Amino acid sequence: MPTLQILLVLVVTVASASALAADRPALPGPQQIASCVVEVKPAQAGSWKPPEVTCKDVLAFLATAKVVSRESWLHDYSHVAKADYTGTITLRTGETVLWLVRPGGLGTLKFQGGGELFLVRCCEK
Repeated sequence: MPTLQILLVLVVTVASASALAADRPALPGPQQIASCVVEVKPAQAGSWKPPEVTCKDVLAFLATAKVVSRESWLHDYSHVAKADYTGTITLRTGETVLWLVRPGGLGTLKFQGGGELFLVRCCEK
């Protein structure tokens, strides 16, 4: 009986993980992006000026970023405060996706359907 319970728990766990992965949107490739707009630039804080981020930078970031879990994104990488750039990309399907890029190689994409990707382009582990 315990063996059957363990097998059942394993099957349910694998099925749940597969369903979550299926619900996660795919990271759009450069060929899927029709346009990009930088909407919010961080303010200069004292003598420190955040590095400039352009749409060309955003597209380069997306082309090489990897998707990580929200928990990993929040806790395993260093975040630079008050230096976020945000904007939108429009996919060739017409969907508008909100993006955020932080210095140091971190970013997010928020999709209209509610999906969100947490992205990293740094820090080999």
